[in-house]
Amino acid sequence: LQEILSQVPVPIPIIFITGNPDVPTAVKAMKAGAVDFLSKPFSEEELFGAVERALALRSASTDQRRMAHRRR
Repeated sequence: LQEILSQVPVPIPIIFITGNPDVPTAVKAMKAGAVDFLSKPFSEEELFGAVERALALRSASTDQRRMAHRRR
């Protein structure tokens, strides 16, 4: 699913959540574009932090696309 979403023209921030964390999986997820990697169980604060970071990255990405479009 992450691979499919990474090909969408408008990037969708992905928070990867797993019950079986390991380093190779985390590395693969991050290389594929995940903005965060949470392993279960995680706290409410960890989830909210991940969502805030994802939204901030999306906002910055949207701003960059707008600026690039205006320069054309």
